[in-house]
Amino acid sequence: MANLWSDYYSPQSLSSALDLLTKNRDNVVIIAGGTDIVNELKNNPSHNGKTIVDISEISDLNYIKFNEDTNQISIGALITHNEVVKSNLIINRYFSLAKACWSVGSPQIRNRGTVVGNLQTASPANDTIPPLMAIDAIITLQSERGKRDVPIYQFYKGYRKTEVLPDELISEVSFILPKKDSKTNFIKVGLRNSQAISLVNAAAIIELEGNIIIKSKITFGSVAETVVHATEAEDFLIGKSLIKSTVREAVEFVGSSIQPISDIRGSGSYRSELARSCLLKLLNELIDGSEKKSFPSNPITLTRSRKSKNRKPIDETANHSKNSVIKTIINNQEFSFSNCFDKTLLQLIREDAGLTGTKIGCDEGECGSCTVIINGKAVYSCLIPAPCAHNSEIITIEGVSTKDNLHDIQTAFIEESAVQCGYCTPGFIMSTLALFEETTEPSIDDIKIAISGNLCRCTGYYSIIKAIDAAAKKMANKDNESVGSTNV
Repeated sequence: MANLWSDYYSPQSLSSALDLLTKNRDNVVIIAGGTDIVNELKNNPSHNGKTIVDISEISDLNYIKFNEDTNQISIGALITHNEVVKSNLIINRYFSLAKACWSVGSPQIRNRGTVVGNLQTASPANDTIPPLMAIDAIITLQSERGKRDVPIYQFYKGYRKTEVLPDELISEVSFILPKKDSKTNFIKVGLRNSQAISLVNAAAIIELEGNIIIKSKITFGSVAETVVHATEAEDFLIGKSLIKSTVREAVEFVGSSIQPISDIRGSGSYRSELARSCLLKLLNELIDGSEKKSFPSNPITLTRSRKSKNRKPIDETANHSKNSVIKTIINNQEFSFSNCFDKTLLQLIREDAGLTGTKIGCDEGECGSCTVIINGKAVYSCLIPAPCAHNSEIITIEGVSTKDNLHDIQTAFIEESAVQCGYCTPGFIMSTLALFEETTEPSIDDIKIAISGNLCRCTGYYSIIKAIDAAAKKMANKDNESVGSTNV
């Protein structure tokens, strides 16, 4: 693989990041989570040799704020999808955004991917854009020249084209909350339940007086070159009762607002019909009050709540180059690596640390074979730049067992014949380990969510789910026995 970048900076402040953007404006790529950008760098040779500005260490961009005076929520550039999913404020006051974030990728993707990154990628299939378009979000752009706020309806200029200039970055997205009695919802249809690009997605905000609709916003993604409003359907609903007969009529107005393309995932005519079905389901769920049925009360995020003991923040803007050293802790052992700043974390782990248990599968964040835990979060190591390992703590499959004993998870996989060919097994075990760090008594649904970002190509998942359930119960019994003996 060619060098993915020529220089890699990890600024600690917004001012340092903006200075770097100014100096490198014609040859720069910004990374926060990197789940989209790293794949683009791998798959598009014209991007090779770029200067990377990694803003993930800028703590000032990591926030969800609520201004009571203006009734406004502001989301900083580093807030991940899983952090939105865990935000009671957003769940309670603008549920459709939380539901959209929950539909993105897999737990590993949601642990790295950011809401702002999803906006900047500007794909019409991205899941967070429809709810933010529906609520008329404001996108804040910053450069050394100053700050400017752009309404989201002006932000998109075409397919993957935005208002962002070469020396600017998106520092936050903000929006005024809908009235408390408003109803909001999001729906997505893909070719599978997880790790799916939307064939069609849609968001709605319905404001009522009694049962009469006084305001409606309906947005669709993946049906045009940008996310669009279903304006005729919106207008039709005003003044009508929110009942199922009204919804059936509103559906007939969808076609005039969309121009779906045909591609490998579906034809344009199929998407047109699907859009009508989506709106029908979207609004009927609001009538029935069932919009939260598919959203778990305690979402599994594969994130450890306690902070890493060994995590050391970088204390200055780091310029990772050919001669720089990446210092990290892997499986409680300190490592120093040189000449590997232009690799992915997966390559660093396998080639430089010599820990080959972490497997190369799809190499684009689809299969989960490369799952590791970094700073308490399960992630795909193939989508993370190697410099992110600097001053981080990483656990790979080699760190799960002790010298003399397998972990209970590993034993359960053997006993329940869940190993099969074994290639994907390390990734499943790492996701399970992260699950057990998050909850000691996972339900079967929790287990299915936890491994939704891990693919097994041999056969079904029944033995894998059974093994994880058995390991959880065995570990819970051990904990109970330990507590009992202590009390005696």
